[in-house]
Amino acid sequence: MEQNYIIEKILEIAKRDADKLVKEANKSSVERISKAQKEADEDVVKAVERAKRKSVEEASQAEIVAKTATMRERITNKQSTIDQVFATVRKQLLTLNAKEAQAFVAALIKKEATAGDTVVISKNDSAKITADFIKGLPVKNLKLKPGGDFDGGIVLQNEKYDLSLTLDELLADLRTEIELEVSKMLF
Repeated sequence: MEQNYIIEKILEIAKRDADKLVKEANKSSVERISKAQKEADEDVVKAVERAKRKSVEEASQAEIVAKTATMRERITNKQSTIDQVFATVRKQLLTLNAKEAQAFVAALIKKEATAGDTVVISKNDSAKITADFIKGLPVKNLKLKPGGDFDGGIVLQNEKYDLSLTLDELLADLRTEIELEVSKMLF
């Protein structure tokens, strides 16, 4: 009997220890599950925050791309419009009749010429701008040199400098001014 008593005591102690271990294991398991659930919840919150930030960043980048594309389109349209206007103006200036061509050249000479300058005119304008016309202008001792290799306007020459007032030079200067003004309006 003693032997049975000892075995029962051992089993009782073993059962108590086993119950205690199971209880601790269950408690530890619940804690681990709770901790794992908490970490999973935190990971989900972090993932959602990352996704929101990424979404906002992507939307911001898409907006920047759209604005850039719009600006490019506006600039392209502006350039195209200015190109068309200047091509039309250039064409009209190249087809001025003699009286209009003389008025244009006279205005350039009155504004820029000094006494003794040589007025170089284009080959195309030599029939419209004559030596007699140049002599009749209010600047003294002007000389005429026909045959310039440009389409319209004049070049003023003297010992110190050559001043290009050719049609293409004048239009390029005007275009720069106009593009600056148009850019201010657009931006």
